Amino acid sequence: MPSSSESGSSAAADASARSSERSAVERDLIAAFDALPAHIAILDETGAILAVNRAWRKFSEENGPLRTNVCEGANYLAVCAAVTGPEAAQAAAVAEGMRDVIGGRRREFTFEYACDAPQQARWFTTLVTRLADEGPVRLLMLHENNSVQHQREQARAILAAIVDSSKDAIFSVDLDGKITSWNRTAELIYGRTADEVIGTNFLPWLAADQTTDLQSILERLRHSETVQLPDLEWQKPVGEHIVLAITLGPVHGGDGVLTGFASIARDVTARFRAEAATHASELKYRDLYDHSPDMYLSGYPADQLIRDCNLTLRALVTAGRN
Repeated sequence: MPSSSESGSSAAADASARSSERSAVERDLIAAFDALPAHIAILDETGAILAVNRAWRKFSEENGPLRTNVCEGANYLAVCAAVTGPEAAQAAAVAEGMRDVIGGRRREFTFEYACDAPQQARWFTTLVTRLADEGPVRLLMLHENNSVQHQREQARAILAAIVDSSKDAIFSVDLDGKITSWNRTAELIYGRTADEVIGTNFLPWLAADQTTDLQSILERLRHSETVQLPDLEWQKPVGEHIVLAITLGPVHGGDGVLTGFASIARDVTARFRAEAATHASELKYRDLYDHSPDMYLSGYPADQLIRDCNLTLRALVTAGRN
């Protein structure tokens, strides 16, 4: 029967072997992660960094004041606690998420945060998860640069806000003709909310207008042409009659592929009424001009040709000829 000292030595040797084996596994993991663009580190249950991949180390060297602050031997929880200023709140949120994963209260933790460079706005997503193993707690931490995606989303949000606040009625449809967006002005002009129309088919709207050639319009849109429809008289839900100038245009994705169409309807009632008033005024003037007892003619001195004359003068000339 082995003595207690022999049993202790054997247990210590086993523990040492497991620790060495685990360290080798961790090194193998990091070696595999070296090929990935994400910044990856393995941490222990205290938050101490045990190993980092090439991308993490490179980012640390290029951005950190001291390499030891965020590489092997540093404690990431301590690094978070040392953050001051505007970034302190997000650092505290990351630390809290890490502790939840360490304590088993969460399986994983993700967090998006800003990490600006002197001349560039940047956004990263942090993922913290526990490595599945029976040994000591090990965390896998990943930082991924999603600045391009974030900037695109920000640009889309700004564009959406601009569209939504536009005085034009704007909505978009996919290639099947289903409405995918509907701004506030469209709700006011067409009398239907976004919830009511999104997902419904827009094509029957075009087909209902007997003045439009539906197939011709769709064909032109599919060839990335912009289509100007004839001015449309429309009755708003409150009963007011307005005139709409409607433009249909193609919508392309970031890769240039056609993804759908957009409709922009502008209220041109004021212009329409002004043009109608001008036309009525011209007709009235022409009537007064033609039926005046005085004789009028107009022309250009340069070519000495008469361009126009009123009915009174024409009647006199005709009578003289007869």
